[in-house]
Amino acid sequence: MKLKTVVHPYMGYCNGSRIYLKGRVYKSRVNVDENEYSFFNNLLNSIFRFGTIELCNKVVEISFAGNTLTCQTDKEGYFEIDDTLKKPLSAQENEWLKAELEVHLGAERLLSEVHVRHHRPSDELIIISDIDDTIMQSFVSSLFKVKMMYYTFTKSPFQRKPIKQMDRLMNRLMDEVYQKRSLFYVSNSPWNIYDFLTRFLDIYHFPKGPLFLRDYGRQMLFRNSNDPIHKLVTIKRLLEFFPENKVLLFGDSAENDVYYYLQMADSFPDRIRGIFIHDIGKRKHKQQIYRLIQERSDVNIVLSEDISAFEKECERMGLI
Repeated sequence: MKLKTVVHPYMGYCNGSRIYLKGRVYKSRVNVDENEYSFFNNLLNSIFRFGTIELCNKVVEISFAGNTLTCQTDKEGYFEIDDTLKKPLSAQENEWLKAELEVHLGAERLLSEVHVRHHRPSDELIIISDIDDTIMQSFVSSLFKVKMMYYTFTKSPFQRKPIKQMDRLMNRLMDEVYQKRSLFYVSNSPWNIYDFLTRFLDIYHFPKGPLFLRDYGRQMLFRNSNDPIHKLVTIKRLLEFFPENKVLLFGDSAENDVYYYLQMADSFPDRIRGIFIHDIGKRKHKQQIYRLIQERSDVNIVLSEDISAFEKECERMGLI
């Protein structure tokens, strides 16, 4: 299978005067055949997703709502724009707008496009959700993460399962009657499976929203304890980008979501309306979180295995 050059922008966001957009330029052999669910085909595509050849120092031109922005890919092939718009958007612009990209590869020009979420300063609410074991069954807490790796590398998006009732809750929160809300997905999963995750969300009819994943590149080999934590950095950037908005945070007890979310509550007082933690059944984790709930009466924290408890709390809060 021949290598194909890919310009892969990830959904971005905008507050009317500023835009954030990230993507990657690389060569890949991935050939996703949705009619083929074999173990071999899924494994091969998973290997190809991680076996990319990054294209560094490539110029990327972005056209968005009458604005032109330029950046370059880094050594991992990523490009990133976080910049002020010379021509700000009007409050009447649609919630989703299109950005067009042109990448210079010598004499060749590659074109791509991506949607950008327009969330106005006057809009009501931001919802931020983890994916693994919050939206999608991922078995992160399995012994040595063996089961998690097995499902990641050998299952197609069609073969993965959502957390029961979570699709219903997210769609109720993002119902069209609540047009002034935006949903963002923040996960420790690698950018390499971005297409896999967006397809999964589409298959199970989760609301559309930008995804923010993690780079598993060469720097991960030399990571130390003082390096910034991906989820904290990403959520902090979102809260600073939209300083007027209240926030709901959804996560699970398999990782450190509740501790990260409480740090956000401390850093941004009165911004966090609720923290919802899906209990994945580990007794030790449950006891620790229950102690936190008792200690942190200043923050609305809900811990439950049953997503209907989240739904009831959102109803009580008048959010659905």
